Parts: sequence; C-alpha cells; structure tokens
Amino acid sequence: QDNDIIVNRNCASPQSASRLGQFLATSYDALENCVWPKLHSLAMLNVDSAKNAKPATVAAVSPHHVSRRFAELAAAVLALFPPPAPEPSHTNQRSRIGSSSLLEADLIQQDRSSISPPLSPSGKRARAKALATLHRERESQLRDALITNLRDEVLGLLARMATDAFPEQMRDRVVFLANNYDMILVVLKRRKIDAHAVATLTTFFEGLLARQRDAYVDTTLDQNFGQLVAFVKTTEQDLNTSKKINLDAEHVEFLVHHFAKNWEPFFTES
Repeated sequence: QDNDIIVNRNCASPQSASRLGQFLATSYDALENCVWPKLHSLAMLNVDSAKNAKPATVAAVSPHHVSRRFAELAAAVLALFPPPAPEPSHTNQRSRIGSSSLLEADLIQQDRSSISPPLSPSGKRARAKALATLHRERESQLRDALITNLRDEVLGLLARMATDAFPEQMRDRVVFLANNYDMILVVLKRRKIDAHAVATLTTFFEGLLARQRDAYVDTTLDQNFGQLVAFVKTTEQDLNTSKKINLDAEHVEFLVHHFAKNWEPFFTES
C-alpha cells in the first residue's frame, strides 16, 4: 500500500489544471507525509538488525544466505526508487538519513493548507517543483538507509562470520568473503534494473571482489612459496632504495630448485 501511494502520486501531478487533479495531488502529498516516516523506521530496523546480529556458525566457504537477502532487498529498493540521472549542476547529495526533510515536508504542507487564495500559474509551478525536489530527497534518504548503511552492516557481519569460522585459515576467510561478494553481484545483475541505478552498488562490490581475488593469490603463493616471495620482495625493495645487495648463492639456489620441483604440482592442484 505504501508503494501504491508513492506511485499513484505521480499519476495525480500538481500540473493538472482540473480541481480534481489538484485535490488528488494535495491528498497524496498528505498521505506521503504519513507514509515516509514509517518507511524511514522500517529502513532503520533492517539496518539495526544487521548491526546487532550475532555471527552464525559457518561450516563451509559457500555464500551465506544473508548475502542473497541483502542483494534482493537492495535490488527491490533500486527498482522502486531509482536514483536520478547525474546532472552537472547538482553535485551536493545527502548521504545519511535525517529528520530535517521530514520536518520540511510538514512545514510545506502546513504552508500550503494555510493559503486561501488560489495560486498563480507561476506559484503552482514553483510549488510543484519544491514538492518534486522534496520527493527526490526522500527517495534518496530511503536508498541510503537500505543500501549504504545496510551494506556496511552486512559487510561487517560477513567479516565477523569469516573470522569466527576460520580463525587460522586465512585463505578460507578470503574465499568465503569472495563467494559472498560474487553472490551479491550475481543477484544484482540478474535483476532487470536500470544500469545507472545499480552501477554504484555493482562497482563497489566488483572492487571488493577484485581485492579478495588478489588476496587469494597472495595468500596461496605465500603458503606454498613463502620463502621465494619474501626473497623477491626484499630484493626488490633493496633495488628501489639503491642498497647494496648481498645475495646468498646457496639460498638462491635452494629457492630455485624448490620452485622448479613444486611449481607444476602446485598449479595442477590449484
């Protein structure tokens, strides 16, 4: 019902010249003033739920269901409240939920109800523009609550799960997080959402996934060829700082033979 009110408001645009259109527009504006605080509270309940959740026991590195639920919810919000196309003249965007716009909505509504003479055409256009701006701000605030804030809390929850489930297995923690990020991306890309609307969220998780892949490579190499990796890093630093390099021939020979003996089984098993 809340979504019906928001969608139907657009059908009763204040630009309508008929009295019925103006009445419906005013009615839907009043209803939205009642509905949006409820949507705000529901959004914060989702955020608090993820923030206060205790990490569940994880027995495998497969994706956790909380990742899919977050992705489904984020996709639904982006479908209902897609962000506007970027405009060069509008660069100041709010990033957190606040109560100022709700108070502003009440003041605008009270101001409108106190006007007895009919508005001029220019006044109607200015009022419609102000209400449209307020409507977009409310949508932006709801998106921030359910996506930005909830995203951060879900990431924190996944990190706690990985640490509790794999306290000593660094590579398993990396794989677990990478699988969850990949699950979120799969769900977002399967939903038929406008590319611009979902671009910010997908770009964010693609970056996280790329970093986990790099961490997986580093961790795997370190576990199997740790001495060789350390030698290369140390030697590279000495070269960059123009330090004199004193190589231990026996140690270098050992590293070369170890890599030559183990690289093929390592890559075959991986």
